[in-house]
Amino acid sequence: MSIWFAKKMKTFLSFLLFGFMAAGTSAGEMRTWRDQKTVSALEAELVGVKDGNIILRLDNGRKYTLPISRFHSDDKAYVAKWVKARKPAPKKPVAKKKKPSKKKASAKKKSAPRKKPAKGKP
Repeated sequence: MSIWFAKKMKTFLSFLLFGFMAAGTSAGEMRTWRDQKTVSALEAELVGVKDGNIILRLDNGRKYTLPISRFHSDDKAYVAKWVKARKPAPKKPVAKKKKPSKKKASAKKKSAPRKKPAKGKP
């Protein structure tokens, strides 16, 4: 294995690991989602949240979009935590640096040439 490849792989793995840590969940985290009204349950991974709906991926790869109101309060709390962990940090306004003003060099006043004293007269 070349040194260049090893460095690139180390960098890639570092970013990948950081991404999973920042997300707060591991990749492919399956959990049981319970319906609020019935006894039914669903084994799936939370993929996204959009317009009051959650997007779940089953272990066979199929994705389903379902209303969050349909699920148990524990599942709603999990979704809230999941969304909060993925919210980007607000950007701080960057203070603009003021450019130094370019003042025009003031014209130096030329003084009148001195008169030389006349010879012989004090």
